[in-house]
Amino acid sequence: MEVVEDFDEDYAVILNIWKDIGAGKQFMYNIEGNLCESMKRNDTPWYPLVQALHTECPVKKGVYPVENLVMSLEFAKNVLNHEFCGDYIVEVSIGTIETPISCYEIGVAIEEVSCE
Repeated sequence: MEVVEDFDEDYAVILNIWKDIGAGKQFMYNIEGNLCESMKRNDTPWYPLVQALHTECPVKKGVYPVENLVMSLEFAKNVLNHEFCGDYIVEVSIGTIETPISCYEIGVAIEEVSCE
């Protein structure tokens, strides 16, 4: 992951989730928060990304290798059911609300599996 400029206390993390419904995308979920504050918490959906950066705030520009990232759906466990299976696009933006600086799209597939 390349960070093109320093991120400081003024920046937010914005996460939007869309379900691929074949003919387009259906909006499903949005969450946002202060980047530096959320880097101190382990209960945010993007905490695995924060851990993968191996840095603290402010985040200095540079290239941060991120491999095999796993993001938990624990925050959505009360609403997950068979209807939520499918392909999703997770959009992650970092910057101010008005001006995103760094944007990413992550493809996610949710499948129902045996509990064994």
